[in-house]
Amino acid sequence: MSRRGALRVATVNLQHATPAGGGSASARSLAEAGEALRALDLDVVALQEADTGQRRSGYVHQTRLLARILGATWWRFVPAEVGPRGAAFGVPLAGLLGRAAPRLAEAAASLPWDPAYGVGLISRLPVVRTASVSHPGRIRVLPVGHRLASGPVRRVGRWVVRRDEARAAVLATVAAPFGRVAIGATHAATDPRAAAVQIGRLAERLADLAGPDGARLLLGDLNLPPSAVQAAVDRVGGRALAPLAVGATFPAPAPRSQIDHVLGSAGLAGTGETVRLPISDHLALVATIDEIAPDDDDDRAGYAGPVRP
Repeated sequence: MSRRGALRVATVNLQHATPAGGGSASARSLAEAGEALRALDLDVVALQEADTGQRRSGYVHQTRLLARILGATWWRFVPAEVGPRGAAFGVPLAGLLGRAAPRLAEAAASLPWDPAYGVGLISRLPVVRTASVSHPGRIRVLPVGHRLASGPVRRVGRWVVRRDEARAAVLATVAAPFGRVAIGATHAATDPRAAAVQIGRLAERLADLAGPDGARLLLGDLNLPPSAVQAAVDRVGGRALAPLAVGATFPAPAPRSQIDHVLGSAGLAGTGETVRLPISDHLALVATIDEIAPDDDDDRAGYAGPVRP
């Protein structure tokens, strides 16, 4: 366990366990990453780009396998989409059914033959409450050659029909060493405006889950730089969040921007580090979080040191 009074968290974009040096994702590549994460002595791990039953990653339920390696007492996977990755149009269950989709998609993803893709949350501490959020993907009709005409598309004459990827978030209240903490984890859209809306919506749900005075953490690959993330959470109003770990996380070979984040509410202080894993095009972002007294200096931003190999 982490030291008394502290909570160790990490956010990890798995890139479905693609080896950092190249090659195919597999149960073995994921297990190697799991051993590296276990050495970090983590209490809570947020996952993005996690697969279940996908051919590209060896048909592994990645959240469940990592939880087993980490010795976690609890885990939850929330699919953004159900269907095989790599098809022009999969089966975007979360996108089609909106807010009702996460529970239905989770049930479908529990079937061994039904592939899915989404976010996960793992905790070795007791979890007392959970929730989820779905962000439906948009359908766009764009002229051929448009800068956004990529991803899952179909061409119709001079037009391209693009479906933006649906997104999802998982929330949980965890019994941390210093008390209960509401945690929200997501993988936001690559479109900056959509990402800001999704982050704001998650911050609102997180505030509801935590209650009027509850501690909160927001984790994930948010696909925005720190200033834009701060603007997105500030728009919620009244329940401020601030960065607890700061450091460049992308792209992994030569990180030059931070798009992976750990933010916390007033009363929490953090120190952070970036960690290179044997998988992914992202570095993991790790934070050690303490509760601070109300009269302490509230300079809560934790600056990540050198990248841990």
